[in-house]
Amino acid sequence: MGNTAGVVISYVFVFVFIGLANILARSGVFSRAITRKIVHIGVSNWWIIAMYTMDNPVSASIGPASFIIINAISYKFHVFKAMEHEIPSKNLGTIYFPISLLILAILSFSGTIPIYVGGMGILIMGYGDGLAAVVGEKLGKRPVEVFGGKKSFAGTLTMFAVSFAVAFIFIYQNAGDLMISRMLLRSFAVASVASIVEFVTPMGLDNLTVPLAVSLLYVGFFRDGVSLEFLLPFLGFAVNIAVGYAAYRRRSVSFSGMLGGIVVGTVFFVAGGLFFWLILMTFFATSTVLGGVGKKSKQQAEKIVAKGNTRDLIQVLANAGVGIIAAALYRITGDHLWIAAFAASFAAANSDTWASEIGMMSKNQPVSILTLRPLEKGTSGGVSALGVLASAGGSLTIALVFYIGYGLLFDFTPFAFRAAAYITIAGFAGSLVDSLIGASLQAQYLCATSGATTEKRFESGTPNELLRGVPIINNDMVNFLSGLCATGFAVLLIV
Repeated sequence: MGNTAGVVISYVFVFVFIGLANILARSGVFSRAITRKIVHIGVSNWWIIAMYTMDNPVSASIGPASFIIINAISYKFHVFKAMEHEIPSKNLGTIYFPISLLILAILSFSGTIPIYVGGMGILIMGYGDGLAAVVGEKLGKRPVEVFGGKKSFAGTLTMFAVSFAVAFIFIYQNAGDLMISRMLLRSFAVASVASIVEFVTPMGLDNLTVPLAVSLLYVGFFRDGVSLEFLLPFLGFAVNIAVGYAAYRRRSVSFSGMLGGIVVGTVFFVAGGLFFWLILMTFFATSTVLGGVGKKSKQQAEKIVAKGNTRDLIQVLANAGVGIIAAALYRITGDHLWIAAFAASFAAANSDTWASEIGMMSKNQPVSILTLRPLEKGTSGGVSALGVLASAGGSLTIALVFYIGYGLLFDFTPFAFRAAAYITIAGFAGSLVDSLIGASLQAQYLCATSGATTEKRFESGTPNELLRGVPIINNDMVNFLSGLCATGFAVLLIV
């Protein structure tokens, strides 16, 4: 049977399950929770069709790629209600599942990992998670809340048992040269990983984390010739999910900020390991803590700034964008110059954040960095003695983390000390550049409601009048540009 026929059969197969689930939902025979799992379990069997009808990654990717779009449309416009969760945020699971299908289809049908291993991950998610939810709902007593989701002993036990059975079937059929005892041991390991990941993963993300964790960790641990470096992306991904969700629960980041932080943190973990990640976490942790200190003294200032202390995706990228470039250059070239550049980008971000958060607690009124005229607290371009000292402290903190981390990894060489000194200087300079751009080019508006000066383009849906500056240069753009200047300055100093 050709690939084209396999693609056609795939669409027919999936839409039959979706149609059946919608009919059952409308008839009232089953609840929406059950029909959602019917689709979940049924669609996972697509992998079996793909195994026997397709032989290349392009054909195998067509269905999953298209259903990312189809399910996103359904999520937005409620097309297939039988698939939807009662909690809106969990509906994204219908989008995460085809994403995991797409990733594993590309890896499996391109020969990067065995096809049966990808199928193991998908069917464990389909049958294991699907049946666990049904059993947990019917038999689960005293469910506990884990990261916003309800889990029960009965549901988790079902997840483990089904995952064990699916794993054993796939391993028995495709790794027949192993002793039965080794097959059972591998199946136990796979079921344990699947159950733990499903238990701790929030908001429908298990549709992504469980298949990838099962398939890729199986390959990493049980296939010869695979280095531990293969596991870094998935280790980083797991760690950053935990940190990102904790930050989301504390309202330090928005939902989009959480997703952006997970991706950025994983990229840094892969590019530079724990060293890069700790530099990122130093910035994130200290800025989060400072953001919650002295809230009363910051209330007036928060009326001026465009965004509060809850970071969204754009703010994450504005602070980490230059670091991503530096991390990529280090990964490609291996030149330690780019480690210093990476640290310098976060020294600038940390310096500016400390200056803003601590400076707003100063008893003295800030002045413009250009005219030295008094400004309201929170106004871009304003500086104070306390803020300047805090700025230097923020930059020095990142430089110290760099120096210690670099020394432990590569030895405390003269380069390490020199780079740390330049990182401190460049980070502090980046904060000054941030203030200069804020005082000269950043857009300032006249609030349509209160008549006060603000950085917000709109107030309660009403556009504010531009007083000065360039509309495209908002606080996020200023942060990116100051980070870019600081990083470039650090590179010039070190070279």
